[in-house]
Amino acid sequence: MRLNDLILKSGIVPRARSGGDAEIKSISYDSRRTEKGALFFAAHGTEQNGEAFAADAVKKGASAIVAEKFLGSGVPEIKVENVKEAMARLAEAFYGFPSKKINLYGVTGTNGKTTVTYMLESIAASAGEKSAVFGTINYRFGNKIYALPNTTAESADISKLLAEFAADGGKRCFIEISSQGLDRKCADALSFKSAVFTNLSREHLDWHGNMENYAAAKRKLFEKVYESRGKEALAVINADDEWSEKIISGLPLKTVTYGIRKKSDYSGKIISFDSAKIIFDVKSLKEKIRIELKLPGEHNVMNALAAFALAREEGFSAENIKNGLENITDIIGRLSRIQSEDGFTVYVDYAHTPDALKNVLQSLRPLTQKRIITVFGAGGNRDRGKRPVMGQIVSENSDFAWITSDNPRNENPQAIALDIEVGMRKNSAAEFASESPPWKVELDREKAIGGAIAMAEKGDIILVAGKGHEEYQIVGCEQIPYSDIKTVKKILKKQK
Repeated sequence: MRLNDLILKSGIVPRARSGGDAEIKSISYDSRRTEKGALFFAAHGTEQNGEAFAADAVKKGASAIVAEKFLGSGVPEIKVENVKEAMARLAEAFYGFPSKKINLYGVTGTNGKTTVTYMLESIAASAGEKSAVFGTINYRFGNKIYALPNTTAESADISKLLAEFAADGGKRCFIEISSQGLDRKCADALSFKSAVFTNLSREHLDWHGNMENYAAAKRKLFEKVYESRGKEALAVINADDEWSEKIISGLPLKTVTYGIRKKSDYSGKIISFDSAKIIFDVKSLKEKIRIELKLPGEHNVMNALAAFALAREEGFSAENIKNGLENITDIIGRLSRIQSEDGFTVYVDYAHTPDALKNVLQSLRPLTQKRIITVFGAGGNRDRGKRPVMGQIVSENSDFAWITSDNPRNENPQAIALDIEVGMRKNSAAEFASESPPWKVELDREKAIGGAIAMAEKGDIILVAGKGHEEYQIVGCEQIPYSDIKTVKKILKKQK
């Protein structure tokens, strides 16, 4: 495709141009992966500026550059106001606007996005439909699985994979949309059919500054849905969450609600639960359905209600929805259950926000015969204010805790642990100067898990929180191979 034609097709209006036309054969924002004939986007990242790598991209064969200033690269250059926004629109145009060829559903919120997309995928499968999921754990459709680095991939990745999915005959894609991805314009050019809002609680305030800005970022998805489909667009909203009204206020979308505590279009009522399942009813104007979910916790009932509401509004039968939800036995790193032969149970969960920790711990409390032992930490170079809040929640809802390292990045892990301890001390029955408070700091994560397992007795529950599905630790700028699930299994095997 010629550069001039691509610009016209995308609808972007460059601030200025230099160097004429060029043949564009691919899209690239990473100089290391740039091929001959690529259109290279010199984007500003959180840690690096793509402008510094434009020369490398040209050496690799880039035939044109998009940047926010002229770089003198020796190839045609497009000067734009915002590289990320331009990349979203140019990539979507280059790949033939694939998001318009399928039904694309966005799922946003602080917690629950991954679980809701898995549930929707399972519902579609129960109806015999081919669907794709783009999310935190991976990007997949059929037997194809792609590991990408961010909760929301760069727009060029999304459009490329959507084009491949559409060419393969795919009809529906469920995609997790993070607030940071929305702010970074990653979903700016996509065409959405519907969107789901799960909840909003403290997270990413190092990026957004305050909760109002965080909510405004989430709202952008619903603005995009309305822009894509007008009054035919659908918003599926958590009636129990206080931020829901602000998320969709003033947008003339068709809206359906779900919830447990407040009146809603799809209302849930928990009937019973144990360590293996939770049984609940879903009631709407159309029907009342009983579902046996093999995932513990009220928060998973809320996730199931979100999936049920969207699927039912999209025309799936109640039977297919019920089967799809009941077919799920585990979502990796979302309360993944590992049973010890000594009679205690270990759960590995991605919970790394105050609200997620509270939900998970309160879900586990009725399941334990004795103690809850929690292993957790907090990420470095992220919202420092949430650390004591997390410590306080763990102290209130656990019997013992191991404070450890969790992606410290460029911060001192000991300093992060001290921030957490501030919250632990607020609610601990132990005196501030006690020599034996109900927690211990062990910065080696494997040793902390080992310590929790060594002290566990029959009937105890251990929660290993924070990393879930992740298979790395970020120390400095390096990703070191590591997995909570593999570590737990290794220690239990050694113990045996």
